[in-house]
Amino acid sequence: MENVNKKQRIVLASGNAHKIKEISDMLPEYEVVGYKQLGYDFEIEENGKTFYENALIKAKAVSD
Repeated sequence: MENVNKKQRIVLASGNAHKIKEISDMLPEYEVVGYKQLGYDFEIEENGKTFYENALIKAKAVSD
């Protein structure tokens, strides 16, 4: 039987434990995890020229 109280999961493209906890504290209705917590062991090269470009690079790397 499926647990109907299971939280939706948000996967962050971050390995920063402090950032993951901070976001988790802000969104208690979700299970917030970093991509490395799911067993992925790769580094994401942030070679964009802006914060926005780097955010897109990281989001794409994790969604792929």
